[in-house]
Amino acid sequence: MKKSYKDNFLKVLFIFLFISYLALFISQKSGYVNFQNYKKTALTKEKIIEFEKDIKNGKKIDIEKYQVDVKKNYGNKLSNTGYFISNNISSLVYKGVISFFNTVGKLAKE
Repeated sequence: MKKSYKDNFLKVLFIFLFISYLALFISQKSGYVNFQNYKKTALTKEKIIEFEKDIKNGKKIDIEKYQVDVKKNYGNKLSNTGYFISNNISSLVYKGVISFFNTVGKLAKE
């Protein structure tokens, strides 16, 4: 029996959704986002030296004074468009995964 276009499309769609889910799951579990947030609050050598001098001189210490924002803005129209498309695809994949598992759950109950 010949496979129809619809069967092949659903198979490819399912594989794509599954791989996307795995990639997001692994990046979340590996702590990638937490590491990126940690890098944002890193202290530079200059700020560390300034901090040590302030301690030696007995000055009041405020951590906000020594934190450096290392986040760089690389935004432009192309990257903003890519970000917008990425968010929409992410939303669609999420809805697709939810509906897929709801359908599988309904079929399992029958």
